[in-house]
Amino acid sequence: MLITIGTAATDRGSYTPSGMTFIATENPANADGVITLVALWVYLAIETPTIIIFEKVNGNTFTARSHQTVANLAEGYREVEVSLEVKTGDYIGIFFWNGRLDRDLSGDGYWYLSEDQTECENVEFTFQDDRTLSLYGTGEEVVVGGRSFGFIIG
Repeated sequence: MLITIGTAATDRGSYTPSGMTFIATENPANADGVITLVALWVYLAIETPTIIIFEKVNGNTFTARSHQTVANLAEGYREVEVSLEVKTGDYIGIFFWNGRLDRDLSGDGYWYLSEDQTECENVEFTFQDDRTLSLYGTGEEVVVGGRSFGFIIG
């Protein structure tokens, strides 16, 4: 089964600030497995961003499940290969110090918090409605013996 998470990486009408961790609210993960490809639309080159998978603990509180820092990203549509554990209902996020990610000033919103939250545990984020990030991941459900697992058995 194909896992999807986040929203389409398209050229949008606005952009995010830098120095914050963002979590896309739309399209939580639809299965347990591994996210292997992330697509982004970069407004202004981003230096060594970190892609993060978050578990929603409750309300606006999250714990980082997995994360991976990737190479610098130039402007425009970009795809990066990753290997990130994901469970059904998780959300995709990103952190970067420099650059800008495309966003719309409409949509279901996103959560954000200053600084690097790649290893946060039970941290409360701020919710911003009417926003959509250009951040989308895909991967494969991992099934062993008829059961789904969020990791690869090797």
